[in-house]
Amino acid sequence: MSIAVEVAKNAWPLERVKQAIRAARARGESLRNLGERPQRVVKALRPIPPNWLPSVDYEAARGFCNEAARLVRLEGAERLTDAEIRDRARLLWQREHPKEEPVWQVTPR
Repeated sequence: MSIAVEVAKNAWPLERVKQAIRAARARGESLRNLGERPQRVVKALRPIPPNWLPSVDYEAARGFCNEAARLVRLEGAERLTDAEIRDRARLLWQREHPKEEPVWQVTPR
């Protein structure tokens, strides 16, 4: 299934389409090949559990998780584990909010 089919079927907003294209390009895919592996794009945009970034509103938490997934993919990880995405998202949040004390703690690698 291609991104175009997903867009039509789920009525994705423009920003989500752009995000899917950016994610595909980050993986080195050309626009012609975007439909060959859509499961990766959809996985990056899937709902996140509320306990991943407690006390952070959902939309912001989802943004941190999507950015974390993108960064992990750029490092060459083929299959993203939930723990990798969650921990990287927590690190990103901690770096953007250095003076706030989170309810979790992640030690930088």
